[in-house]
Amino acid sequence: MALLKTYIRKAPSRGFTVIEVIVILALLAILAQVTFSGDISFYTKKTFNEEVTGLYFSLMHARISSMHNVCLGISCPDGKAHGVRIETDKYILFQGSNFSDRDVAQDKIIIFLPSVSATSTGDVVFEQLSGNTEERIITITDDTGRVARILINEEGRIEKP
Repeated sequence: MALLKTYIRKAPSRGFTVIEVIVILALLAILAQVTFSGDISFYTKKTFNEEVTGLYFSLMHARISSMHNVCLGISCPDGKAHGVRIETDKYILFQGSNFSDRDVAQDKIIIFLPSVSATSTGDVVFEQLSGNTEERIITITDDTGRVARILINEEGRIEKP
């Protein structure tokens, strides 16, 4: 009997069972999935909001440049109107009363991320000194279905609701 007790006491447990290992791996996989999906969602939302904010500030820049009668370049005795042309994959800040008569040397092209696109009913051109323009709605979307709109009224007010 003493020999049996000694044998039982001396038998150490050596490692984990297969079931214990599978349970721990499953818990780690679930934790990783929750962590990474949250991070990716946060990142895509953040980059989308940065694209919308960038377009918003570019519109504000064009409006302010028009109101202050800014003229970039050497052939400008007077100020010029400024505007923004919205295309699906980019937008262009330009100087001039319309996109076709603009000063191409002063263009600033900003390209959207591949997951972001924009639509507008036409170019946004702000009048000199007043900053007035035609009413516009610019819609920005991304691959995940997020939608943002920038509203511009006749007085040139730009709103990002």
